[in-house]
Amino acid sequence: MKCKEKHPCKKSMYKILRVMAMLSPLFAFAQNNRNITGILTDAATGETLIGVSVVQKGTTNGTMTDVDGKYSISVPENSTLVFTYLGFNTVEIKATSSTIDLKMQEQTRALDEVIVIGYGTQRKADLTTAVASVNAEEWENRPIMSAQQALQGKASGVQVVQPSGKPGVGIQVRVRGATSLNAGNDPIYVVDGIITNDITNISPGDIESMQILKDASSAAIYGSRAANGVVLITTKKGTKGKAQVDISMYAGFSNITKNIETLNTKEYYDLMEEIGLSVDRTNHNYTNWAKEMYGTGYQQNYQASVSGSTDKTNYYVSGNYQKEEGVISPAEYDRYSFRSNISSEVTSWLKINTNMSFARNTRMDATDNTNSGRGGIIMSIIKTPPSMPIWDADNPGQYATNPYQSSWENPYAQANTYDKNREYRFMGNLELDFTILEGLHFKPRFSVDFTSHTWDKFIDPVKTGYGRQANGRGEHADDDYLTWQSENILTYNKKFNESHNFGFVGGATLQRYRHNNAYMSVEDFVKGTTYENMTLNMANKINNATTSKDGNSLISYLARVQYDYESRYLLTANFRADGSSKLYHKWAYFPSVSAGWRFSSEKFFEPLTNVVDDAKLRIGWGRTGNQGGIGNYDSYDKYEVNKQETSGEGPAVTPGKLGNRDLKWEKTTQYNAGFDFSFFNSRLIAEIDAYY
Repeated sequence: MKCKEKHPCKKSMYKILRVMAMLSPLFAFAQNNRNITGILTDAATGETLIGVSVVQKGTTNGTMTDVDGKYSISVPENSTLVFTYLGFNTVEIKATSSTIDLKMQEQTRALDEVIVIGYGTQRKADLTTAVASVNAEEWENRPIMSAQQALQGKASGVQVVQPSGKPGVGIQVRVRGATSLNAGNDPIYVVDGIITNDITNISPGDIESMQILKDASSAAIYGSRAANGVVLITTKKGTKGKAQVDISMYAGFSNITKNIETLNTKEYYDLMEEIGLSVDRTNHNYTNWAKEMYGTGYQQNYQASVSGSTDKTNYYVSGNYQKEEGVISPAEYDRYSFRSNISSEVTSWLKINTNMSFARNTRMDATDNTNSGRGGIIMSIIKTPPSMPIWDADNPGQYATNPYQSSWENPYAQANTYDKNREYRFMGNLELDFTILEGLHFKPRFSVDFTSHTWDKFIDPVKTGYGRQANGRGEHADDDYLTWQSENILTYNKKFNESHNFGFVGGATLQRYRHNNAYMSVEDFVKGTTYENMTLNMANKINNATTSKDGNSLISYLARVQYDYESRYLLTANFRADGSSKLYHKWAYFPSVSAGWRFSSEKFFEPLTNVVDDAKLRIGWGRTGNQGGIGNYDSYDKYEVNKQETSGEGPAVTPGKLGNRDLKWEKTTQYNAGFDFSFFNSRLIAEIDAYY
């Protein structure tokens, strides 16, 4: 609260604040206490501030400023005082003097925040498109285990759904719903400039902010992959000052809160007889499959980081460990991840930025949501007869089979399958920032995203019916994925006559993707083989063995022009041309245009500015594309290679599936209109959008 002149309300407020202060246990005991006094004022207006909290750091010893902005507090020598006030930046000062007067700075208004947009940044107040921004402060106290969970409930028009409760399973994100029936509906993620479809390797603790480009006019700069929205992720950097060490830990557990009620043995027999099946009522066994299978899941997450900045170098280094155990054994997931972000100003005209991350994760799967095995473990818990025991009394070491259908395994047998995924992933980029002229920058960037994935599956040759049919089954697959991207971006920003702001972005990008796969399926194992000692050469029969390679390339040209007059009239235009090796009609063009009018800056709005300090109208149109779900070679004629009985002449090559000569880009066009409002000095912000 600010007061410009004496007023009776000041005395009343002063009394209230004094009573509140007296009710707090404000006692500090030290041998060499120093009495500190001072006056706190608003740095912008010079007005005194009433009710500022002044506390000795790490204690409850504190006070508040009075009606004249004055305070007095007794603290030990060399203590630190913390000054906090709603709407102002928190300040910490060493108590080295008996008098500390302070001019407090108002917090930066939300509209003055600079946010990341495609291939650049922009002041939030000057946006002409639908962009949602989520900062780390909004989720840092939430127990989240994945980066996508940070978006849950934080951005309008963004749906975050977890399709399965299994540990490590990817989360489904939809930006303004689904846009395609045949291609993919997942947004693309841009992590510090690296374009990817998967961010499971990123620790939420490493993320500084996320921006969601929701409409086509904002996402068109990413062209052929932006129809489902774009999520821009910026990871943390160091802050100027001494090195800062941050450690965070989280642990939790999960249980099934409500089970689906199933029949007991008698009720099940009654149902079987009702539908005409004979039952053995002498078997009084009752197995509560839900109670047997569901346990307690556990989650734990540990994060440590070191960050800092000097005049020339900024650094952030972190390590993270995460582990989840599912409510159904053996489902579990664990991940180690490391990150290093370093930027250095080499000369006045050259800055180097590097971002590198490495992650190793393993996931033990438990079958669910499948078309076989009656839908997996969960459905098996519901449908397995309660009269069945877990183990077969007549065949030690074997799980009991369903008396009505021997191929239907009981839940324990389904959970016994060894199904493990192991993945190593490296992401990194190197960017050079050349300052050619004032406001003119050339930024070449090279990035790499490499993943090595291994999958092993083993079905026991004794315990399960499916395993006994083949005397054990095993599968193994190795996949390597490599994506590299080269970008050359030119940016220019200039302000003319203190009123006209002009910005330009232009450049070219090249991306190549390569995938190598090796797979083998075997059966009939050596007696005594278990998942702990299993290798595929212990099997007698090879069912299938294949290797494959595939890849694609994408070349793009992009441009953006931005203009505003006194931040009142705003215009943005984007254009991107993409050429893809996937398609027969390789090239497509993705334009967009948007405009904004800050009508709160007009004279007719002046009477309302005491309440509404900012109001803006936005309109936009854009076209985006989608090539997800399209095979790398669907536009080409294919040939089949068939083995021959005779050797020495090679296999037979015969025509296969014909290529699709009509294969072209899937395009989405969208119109967007919206209002942005800011009330009471940005304490309340509203955004209203309509799109088609």
